[in-house]
Amino acid sequence: MSSWSLASAVSPNVTSGDVIRLNNLRSSSETNLPTRGSEKYGGSGGLPRPTTPVPGRKLSSKRPPHLTLNVSAKSHDAPLAETENTVLSASASIYGTPMGATPISSPASHSQRSQKSQNSDESRHSSSTATSGGSIFPHEQYKTIKKINIGFENICYTTKFGVFQKETKDVLMGLTGYFKSGELSAILGPSGAGKSTLLNILSGYTTYGYTGNFRINGNQRDLKAFKPNLAFIRQDTSLQAFLSVKEAMHFAANLKIGHHMTLSEKKERVKSILEAIGMYENRHTRTGQLSGGQKKRLAIALELVNNPPVLILDEPTTGLDSSTSNQLINLLKKLALEGRTVICTIHQPSALTFAMFDHLYAIGEGQCIYSGGSQNLLPFLGALNLHCPESYNPADYLMEIATHDYDTEDDNQLKKLVALIDNGRNEDYRQSKSARVAQLAAMKKVDQLMAAGLITPVTAPVMSTSVPAHFLQGSTFKPLTPINELSSRVWDSQTTGIGSGDVGGKSAGSCCKPKKKKKPRPALELDPSHLCKRQNIYATPFYRQLGILLVRTFLLIWRDSSLTTMRFAIHLITGLLIGTLYFGIGNDASQTLNIFRYLFYTIMFIMYCAFSGILVKFPLEFPIVSREHFNRWYSLRAYYVAITLADLPIQIICSALFIVPTYLLTQQPLEPWRFGLFFLIVFVTALVSQSIGLAVGAALSLKLGSILGPFFICPFLQFSGFFLMEKDAPVYMRWMFDVSFLKYSLEGAMAAIFGYDRERLVCEEMYCHLMVPKHILKSLDMADPNYSLALIFLLGILVFLRILAFYIMSFRLRLIISRRQMSDNAVQIQANGLAQKQQALELHFSQVSYSLKGAAKGSTPILNEACGVFKSGRLTAILGPSGAGKSTLLNALAGFKLQGVSGQFLLNGKPRDMQSFRKMSAYIAQDFVMLNLLTVEETLRVSVDLKMPSSTNPEDKQKTIDDIIDILQLQSCRKTLVRNISGGEHKRLSIGIELVTNPPVMFFDEPTSGLDCVASYQVICHLQQLAHDGRIVVCVVHQPGSRLFQLFDDVLVLAHGEVLYAGEQREMLGTFATFGHICPQYYNPADFALEVCSQSSTSERCESLITQNKMIYCNSSNIVKLQVDEETALMDVHQETLDLADLRGKEQVGFWFQLSVLLRRHLRSMSRDMVAVQMRLVMHVVVALLLGVVYWQIGGDAGKIVSNVSCLFFIILFVFAGNAMPSILLCMQDSAVFIREYYNGWYSLGAYYLSKVLADLPLQLTCPTMFISIGYFMTGQPPEFHRFAMCWGICVMTAFIGHFIGVIAGSLFPMQLAIFLVPSATIPFLLFSGFFIRLSELSWFLRPICDVSFFRYIFEGLMRAIYGYDRGELECHAAMNFCYYRTADQFLKDFAMQGDEFGWDMAVLGVFVILLLLAFFVTLSTVIRRALR
Repeated sequence: MSSWSLASAVSPNVTSGDVIRLNNLRSSSETNLPTRGSEKYGGSGGLPRPTTPVPGRKLSSKRPPHLTLNVSAKSHDAPLAETENTVLSASASIYGTPMGATPISSPASHSQRSQKSQNSDESRHSSSTATSGGSIFPHEQYKTIKKINIGFENICYTTKFGVFQKETKDVLMGLTGYFKSGELSAILGPSGAGKSTLLNILSGYTTYGYTGNFRINGNQRDLKAFKPNLAFIRQDTSLQAFLSVKEAMHFAANLKIGHHMTLSEKKERVKSILEAIGMYENRHTRTGQLSGGQKKRLAIALELVNNPPVLILDEPTTGLDSSTSNQLINLLKKLALEGRTVICTIHQPSALTFAMFDHLYAIGEGQCIYSGGSQNLLPFLGALNLHCPESYNPADYLMEIATHDYDTEDDNQLKKLVALIDNGRNEDYRQSKSARVAQLAAMKKVDQLMAAGLITPVTAPVMSTSVPAHFLQGSTFKPLTPINELSSRVWDSQTTGIGSGDVGGKSAGSCCKPKKKKKPRPALELDPSHLCKRQNIYATPFYRQLGILLVRTFLLIWRDSSLTTMRFAIHLITGLLIGTLYFGIGNDASQTLNIFRYLFYTIMFIMYCAFSGILVKFPLEFPIVSREHFNRWYSLRAYYVAITLADLPIQIICSALFIVPTYLLTQQPLEPWRFGLFFLIVFVTALVSQSIGLAVGAALSLKLGSILGPFFICPFLQFSGFFLMEKDAPVYMRWMFDVSFLKYSLEGAMAAIFGYDRERLVCEEMYCHLMVPKHILKSLDMADPNYSLALIFLLGILVFLRILAFYIMSFRLRLIISRRQMSDNAVQIQANGLAQKQQALELHFSQVSYSLKGAAKGSTPILNEACGVFKSGRLTAILGPSGAGKSTLLNALAGFKLQGVSGQFLLNGKPRDMQSFRKMSAYIAQDFVMLNLLTVEETLRVSVDLKMPSSTNPEDKQKTIDDIIDILQLQSCRKTLVRNISGGEHKRLSIGIELVTNPPVMFFDEPTSGLDCVASYQVICHLQQLAHDGRIVVCVVHQPGSRLFQLFDDVLVLAHGEVLYAGEQREMLGTFATFGHICPQYYNPADFALEVCSQSSTSERCESLITQNKMIYCNSSNIVKLQVDEETALMDVHQETLDLADLRGKEQVGFWFQLSVLLRRHLRSMSRDMVAVQMRLVMHVVVALLLGVVYWQIGGDAGKIVSNVSCLFFIILFVFAGNAMPSILLCMQDSAVFIREYYNGWYSLGAYYLSKVLADLPLQLTCPTMFISIGYFMTGQPPEFHRFAMCWGICVMTAFIGHFIGVIAGSLFPMQLAIFLVPSATIPFLLFSGFFIRLSELSWFLRPICDVSFFRYIFEGLMRAIYGYDRGELECHAAMNFCYYRTADQFLKDFAMQGDEFGWDMAVLGVFVILLLLAFFVTLSTVIRRALR
């Protein structure tokens, strides 16, 4: 008897017809399903059914030899329920199939359907969801519900790719289908088939580029009206990590539910939903600390708060184990039973998950290969003489057919499937009413696990409410299902597009015309004529959205306080430092220029901090914003205004923390209105800088924005009026001053301090040249400063930039990113040089236990006396649900987890020595990171050069590379960059990297994670071949498919830290059956094993399995009992002497060879990184040309000597920032690769460190060389080689210092904090460069700071290079031939930089570089220690 017949026999809660009551699906039932082989089934006790035999696999065929089109002579058509067979035999099909259910109306036949059948269909759906339970929507639970049925016809989609977008690929080819309300539908297909593309088009996420017709309830789809009733949940569940579960739900409820619900009703709804999905106990947990399954459930719950009629999910079970997947699909099924249209894509459904789907829509190569009920799949395949093996999940079998695994030279099975199903038009295999018994059986299984406490209980949200008597008087009233109001405030008012309640019915008018009702019912007092207008797309009005988003943003800022606290601290500390440095200069006429410098420094510091603080905000939040905005939580306008307003208080506080102490300490005019004007102009400048940062961050990627961000500020700095006055600039460049916001900021600040008829300044010296404020302004080319104009311009540019940033964000949210689909072809494994037999090994482990450090007494250990054995020549799979201890056991076996582990580890009967074992074993982690800018062959070559002994000759190394490429079938991507290879090729390459040393023991953690069935099969085939060559190969696998599972030789099943089974794969089902666990027909054995694991904590039969396994492996007579001493491999929980760093592998080659290999690798990667290298070179050239044009030939003019000094200072500023900011991301990119390779003994820390330093040298030399070469001669500096060489040396040292500061900050801090810290923490050192204040004017207690400021020696060295060493008298082109500074010596004397001590400056800078080099080495050591904790 089939599993479907079994389900109908054991489901007493299912009545005839299609009436399903949800309260019957709750987890209260404790009844166990009858087992196959019991007397009820005519079986003979508990004997297991025979499984499909697995003969030896032939390597010449890509199809498993035991999977043939005719497994046996008997028919394998899945028997259907008796009533179903009656229905099928009574109806004829236009497709002439052997069986055909009466088709549900397809899109093509909607118009032919009678009104009577429509009414019958509606009443059937109402009855199918009836229940005696109450609703969590008490004010709407008595409203009539409209269903949403989605039909589509002839959907085609073509994508373009290639360098010039001239190549095309047909992704979807004429798909037709129909998704009904009240059904859980799954879209299946291998990678690249078009699942996600179809889902994006269905949901409206993709709005252009496709052709075809969509119908909602028989009428043409109005996308704008359809979207508010849809929730689209994408694969990456991006959540606000610092919000608790309850807070996230309340924010969602307040945003997605309008004023028709009170606050208490919203709270009650949130509570009901959290209780229903099993998250109420975690309501105070922050979302960043949730597990993968909890995040998926919370993502669904967030979209349920407004009860959308349509739920669309992209790969909801990705990354989840079998139990969690079953739990999640069970929840979706219950939501669908209440009337929703639930559609999801799914990669590899388990047998239990597969049975819960109402409708399957399978795609292969852009065409529909099946459309119908899950129980009808086997009869459909049987009609084409394709028979699924008994130990196979039918979904796995269908995917193998879709990937041409059963094709012959003359027979294409996929084309046959497409022809039979007519590309989705054949509705004969649609699910019938009576077939739902199988789904109830599957759901009952999951509910029993929930009732036993093995899985967190989930259900559709239910809250009982009493029904008023006057509602029950009418005979037509039907109570709604627990959460069935289906956005009634919108649906009761729409009759066109989505609003039509009858499938195929005629349109009743416009979208906004309400449907007439015969009898009045209590309803919301809404004006239906306004429900379809734009302002009603969102449930809450703009001002309400804004208020909620503001509260949420402030809460996130409060929780994630590291950046905010750092901003406050830096502003305050720098403000106190500036105030002390310029103490008491505010009314001193002799300090006029210092006042001017103080004002400019204030503007520059506030500007840089505001710019860098928000540069990466939007890129980091983009995934969350795109999801919430698409699902109509809020408008982009509300979000944009919210982030703008939310940062205002932060920026006000930051500005105040800097301006207030500096203003008071420098003793500027103590007139409140002057202070107010000054504060206002600086604050508005900060807002403009934020707007630039927001626009740059919205327009560019995270990496590109971080690198190029500083370059967008440089033009504004050049034309601020500080480095170069407008009168000294070339005439053709003066217009740039009129568009530089910093020029208006500086002019407004000067007007606030010196304007408005300020009194004369006090002169305490014998003579002060500038005492009258008007003369001061005139001398600085600000004779008539207009504060109002400056403020108006800044406000205008602020508004312009904010609007620009808004439209950039809007464009990015609408942008459809085309993904290049990659697929692996099936491979044929060949033998080669590496396929040599290894020495026979046997790794035995006994009584292995592990508990978390500090765990409470009596708590369940993660590993509890695990026992087993791994043998060479065997491929072993470790199975188990999440939390079973799979990865922990693997880490303990591989030696990656030592502290807290106890147990016996024997290798060939002898105690395992960890030092030698680490050399002979390889561990491939799940997230195996590689350098993306190397080709496959180059990656393997680096591994060969570093892991093979130095005595190996080049020919043998090349042969090893060729053998690995042949073994892993990587010939087609041999010259392809790692970033461009597919997921399966990436996994195979990670195996090849560790295969270089030909280790006899190999451990793999989730080698198939993230791969489709084809790529997974290829990877496991390669692992099987490696094992059969004589190696011990052990893999942790999550949820292997049917064919994949049969590739393993041995299986170790873990549950709650204990081993249920350890032995041959083919004997697993027989062992389980011996203890009463009978695997159903057409069931994946791996899925069945995971189901048994889920019952292990409550089942006596599972205890018997555990006991038997311990008797076999823990008490074996050939295992010698070991004593706990220092000479054994027994690790005790009390031992604290073991350290991972001590077990690090030893390098195989010498230091200099390591250095040469790493150096070549770094240089090759850098040469291919367009963003980090080529863009930096271009920007240095562009800024140098701009600098040369602005300061054209001023270097020899005595009248423009001050402007020339400003030019020199700008050179310093740009070279430093242009090399520091891009370097922040350098170490972040390859830190994971460095940690893995260093721990595995590829190279020493010193070799890697020195290679990084030397590899960066060419770029650090090239960028400043190109910049100074252009800028030096264009600005008219002395054409003397020794002076140019000195300037070049200073620029190179500046680039080195900036680079190492950037890489150190990028290694130690998170990216957002590092990007803020580098400019804000180094700008204060500019004060002590001698440019903003003379060194002789510094107070005695501040001079030590000047001595440690590298900017002082940079600026001093550059000044001496240009004006020192007997330069002599300068030419004067001023009027009346008068220039204040005619001699260079006098000028240097005024700056306190006299003397030819350039060598001293270079020496000190060399010391700084050495210190930073040492700091970089310490930083790398810190990164390693942090990673190994």
